Amino acid sequence: MYTPSAFAFDATRRVGEFLSSHGLGIVTLADRGEVEAVHVPLVQVPGPTPLGTLLGHVAQANPVRRCFDGRESLVVLSGPDAYVSPDWYESEGLVPTWNYVVIHLRGRIRHVGDRSELKHIVERLSAIHEARLAPKPVWTIGKLSSESLDVMLRGIVGFAIDVERVEGKAKLSQNRNSRDREAVARALAERDDAKSRQISAAMTRSSTDGQLESIQDAAVRVADLAEDVSRHVPSRK
Repeated sequence: MYTPSAFAFDATRRVGEFLSSHGLGIVTLADRGEVEAVHVPLVQVPGPTPLGTLLGHVAQANPVRRCFDGRESLVVLSGPDAYVSPDWYESEGLVPTWNYVVIHLRGRIRHVGDRSELKHIVERLSAIHEARLAPKPVWTIGKLSSESLDVMLRGIVGFAIDVERVEGKAKLSQNRNSRDREAVARALAERDDAKSRQISAAMTRSSTDGQLESIQDAAVRVADLAEDVSRHVPSRK
């Protein structure tokens, strides 16, 4: 991934956060001269490498399952993103761009066939995302009958990726001056979509040394930022 130094951040401790917040990852693999891409929820657990292991599963019928043989894989975890209009800058003569946060992980992918391990993957994934639906009572795998559980487990194939390398990129207008950055953050905070507001918060809260603040923490504070902006920007109605 092309990452100018201004946009790089240490993503080592951000992987679990990204997976909890955004859920879906893209696993890419080379197979028979073609590139395969799988969109799948993932969970991070301790593993044989210091960077941990990613777990997931696909449908039994998915032909990509034949690639779970130890070959190299690239996983893309996408955070929030937003279009940036040149009209928002204080400076003139600039062009449109796109701000975003993303993490790339590389490692070898292997098959997980043990029934108890496969069940564990389903339990971990559902527990993470059911917790986000509170106050709804959580769904657990224990609510399935033994017959339904057997059908489910026979219909999926598990995999594990032992992560060997992590790259983080947060393109948040760090290459612009402070006035332009602040102007873009204010404009994004006024947008109606959550991604724009998350990018605004990340821009406002990111530190000067290039280390990205937690996207979750930034998202929590976006309402405060939007309220502050509303006091200084005339209504468009």
